[in-house]
Amino acid sequence: MKNLNQKGMMLVAVVLGMLLFGAMGATISYLVANNLADSNEDLQSSQAFYVAESGMQYVQMNQLNGDTNFTDNISPTGAPFGGTPISMSPGQFWIEYLNKQTQSVTVRITSKVGSAVRVIEQNVGQSGTGRQYVTMAGGNLNANNSSGNIYGDVGLKGQANLNQPATVVHGNIYQDPTIQIPTLDFNVYKNMCTSTYSGNKTFSSNYSGNLCVTGNATINANVTYTGLLYANGNVTISGNNVIVNGTIISEGNFAADNRTGLQLTAQSSNSQHMPAVASKGNLSLKNSDGMHVTGVLWDAGNIDLSNSDNMIYTGSFMSGGNANINSANNMSITFSADLMAGVPGLSGGGGTQTGSLSLSGWKTYAPWW
Repeated sequence: MKNLNQKGMMLVAVVLGMLLFGAMGATISYLVANNLADSNEDLQSSQAFYVAESGMQYVQMNQLNGDTNFTDNISPTGAPFGGTPISMSPGQFWIEYLNKQTQSVTVRITSKVGSAVRVIEQNVGQSGTGRQYVTMAGGNLNANNSSGNIYGDVGLKGQANLNQPATVVHGNIYQDPTIQIPTLDFNVYKNMCTSTYSGNKTFSSNYSGNLCVTGNATINANVTYTGLLYANGNVTISGNNVIVNGTIISEGNFAADNRTGLQLTAQSSNSQHMPAVASKGNLSLKNSDGMHVTGVLWDAGNIDLSNSDNMIYTGSFMSGGNANINSANNMSITFSADLMAGVPGLSGGGGTQTGSLSLSGWKTYAPWW
């Protein structure tokens, strides 16, 4: 009998243990499922916010820039969740115009990613008739056999040779034989140097500082340069995965051909926005795939971005000669008025005003539905 009692107690204990672990397993599964659901909702909410922000930029550039009367603007999408929304991965957005007046309008963007919905509003007004040049060239703009988008106006002395419709200019193309490219005072940048290296200089490891090089400068692979590099000669990027957090100024040529992982990011301080690269010779970034450039590119000669696939450029580039972007696939070139403001030593130039829209009253909120 004793053995039977013991076995019975053990059986009861095993059954209770199984029930306990089963309950724990169900609780853990429930908590994990809830956490995954919450994480997915958070991700979709963040994505919806960025879709709404991108939608607002789209409206300002494609619908309102250069418009002299906002009262007749009609939404291309209709009301939220109906009409013809504009797709922008990974979601969609709708446009509404509120409080329309001749020189001002409130823009409401509603975005949706999955079940997440975000709404942002921005008051937009007219503050001038400036042109937002993403490209200025003293010669031609050549984008033959290329694909992608150019967001901003194009100002040229010569001709625009574009591979349309694969290359889309979301702005106006001005062909003006009297156009003048803004000048750049190189001495302003030379005076920013805090140290000088005599002769040619090669950077094979990370460097920080504002350095003047009296000869040529070469940056090897996997180097991060932070600060200002001013060279009396040529500047060459000779390897992949080079990151420049600052400005490169060359009195000769600038070359970064056949590279991958190149990132050129100009730095800003208060109202001063440094350029990314400036060169008195030619500026060449041919065959540099996956390149990211943020800031003004200024060049007295020709700028060549040909065969550079998946290029993302934000700012404004100015070429005294031709601007070549031939056979560049999936490019995205976007004008930024902020990066054009307060560039040291940059002055003059015909039609270079950038403040055609004034923005105020930005807000975001959760919808009520």
